[in-house]
Amino acid sequence: MIEFKTISYDTVQVGEEFKSDDLLIKPEDVETFAFAVDDHHPWYSGDSPYGGPIAHPVLLANQALMMRHSRYIIPAGLHAKMQMEFLEPLRPGMRVRSYGKVIDKFEKRGRYYMVTEFATKDEESGAVLVRGSEGGKQYSVRLRDLVKRGDISANVQVRPGDVLIVPQSWF
Repeated sequence: MIEFKTISYDTVQVGEEFKSDDLLIKPEDVETFAFAVDDHHPWYSGDSPYGGPIAHPVLLANQALMMRHSRYIIPAGLHAKMQMEFLEPLRPGMRVRSYGKVIDKFEKRGRYYMVTEFATKDEESGAVLVRGSEGGKQYSVRLRDLVKRGDISANVQVRPGDVLIVPQSWF
């Protein structure tokens, strides 16, 4: 049985490895994502130069972010500087999984940083589909104070490329 600790700078160790749950890419996932990002390229629903429909390249961006959820409780937080390289097209019917490793962590100006490299692979062939790093700032946001109590001091500056993760229990 896995014990879930709340993630923190002190609990995560350099060299620690993660893997996501596997994910079957379904045609409705591709369609829903295209709708959500308002990108209805014909390759996502019909023929493409890759021999059939493909998925939007960033469909699996959250897959890399979710790796730590298999071991830690992740409170609301802010992630920045996520970089990805798309090596192979994502196709409906693929079963994929992301693998990652913490390669560095440090503190700078009172903020905690963790750098994680990751690769998302086709589980059947082992081919690397997406690889990258997620390594900017990661820090907790006092979401309850900000949203429920209107406490402006809990606000944080969000910049282009930042990803705000809100726990599902807030919906």
